[in-house]
Amino acid sequence: MGGLAANAGQEKGFERERAAAIEDLRIEEYGTFIGTADEVALTLLADAPEDEIRQTYKRLLAVKTRVFLVETEGAGVGTAAFSATETLGKAVEARNNGQKDVMERLLADVYPNEIADFLAVARADIERTRE
Repeated sequence: MGGLAANAGQEKGFERERAAAIEDLRIEEYGTFIGTADEVALTLLADAPEDEIRQTYKRLLAVKTRVFLVETEGAGVGTAAFSATETLGKAVEARNNGQKDVMERLLADVYPNEIADFLAVARADIERTRE
């Protein structure tokens, strides 16, 4: 009987450790996504060379994929990351087509709302991990 109780206690400990590791992973990946997305926006606003913007955007695409992999199923974090990434992609395209006004509008009006939406669902997902 004592062995069963010890095993159950050990199992709960492992579950808590796993949940903490998943929470840490989500915090890291979600934070990396926000940082990389902001880096793309800043390189655009700084009128960086096209190659630098392209490389930064490629990194964002990789981070977006990792967000989809670590989110809780149905949490909406990946969808929010997709929306913000798509807007940044449109801003990159507008910049490359000489449509600076379109790029600036996307970065000033659309992107901040999408990154705020991402942050809200990411926080909720992290909180769910703690439950």
